[in-house]
Formats: sequence, structure tokens, C-alpha cells
Amino acid sequence: MIKKSDRSKITAVLIFFSIIFFSCGYTKEDAEKYLPGQYIYVIPSGEIQELTINPDFTFKQIIYSKGKKEVLYENSGRMYVHHENIELRNWLECYELADQKMVSKPIIGNSGGSYWIKPNGNESVLIVIFDETNYIFTKITSN
Repeated sequence: MIKKSDRSKITAVLIFFSIIFFSCGYTKEDAEKYLPGQYIYVIPSGEIQELTINPDFTFKQIIYSKGKKEVLYENSGRMYVHHENIELRNWLECYELADQKMVSKPIIGNSGGSYWIKPNGNESVLIVIFDETNYIFTKITSN
């Protein structure tokens, strides 16, 4: 039998963990507040990938040459957000994960398995396409 004092400790611990668990979730309102804006990723081979997310979750990709001298590719699509998970439809696949450089011939496809991270303090919003190769977009402006 559990003592009354032990029950109150267990209840307090359960309430504490419930508050932490439910307050750390990602809501639709969070996505609408934090995700729109301009993001950047510098490909290790020197090209720059710019991603602009609109408030309606449409997006535009621009891939620039090294030093941002010329536009190599432009693309647009739609983003679907479920909590912290992101699906990018009509995503321009232009990055070779294994070699961490531009592919010779980009293709259009759908990209799942991506996620976003809310800002923490002075940190920016991040969109993680692949974390194992640090293919991570950093937010630089808001819409």
C-alpha cells in the first residue's frame, strides 16, 4: 500500500513531467509564428541555397553560385508541417549528401523526414533536412 505522502510525491512528479511534455510540443500556431521568413544554407562546396517560406507555407528556393555571383536554379513548392515534422513538396534536390556538394543535375521531388527547431533565446529557427551531414537551414529574416 502506498502512503499518503508517497502518493502526493508521485502525483507532483507526474504533474511536473506532464507540464514539461505538453509544453514542449510544436503547435500549428508555433509553425505560423516561427517558420515564415528567409533561410540560408551554405553548401560546403561554396554554393549558397536560399529558402524563403511564406505565411501560407509555400516556399521558394534559389541556388546561387559560389560568392552569390549568379542564380543557378530557382524553384518553388509547398511545405506541410505536422508538429515539428516537415514535408517539402516539389523540393529541388540539388545537394549530394555523401560528397556534400552540388549534384551535376538537380531533380524535383518530395522531401520527407525533415524537421524544424524553435528558437531558443537568441538562436534562430532551424530547418533540418539531414542532421548527419549538417544540411541545416538557419533563419536570417522574418516575413
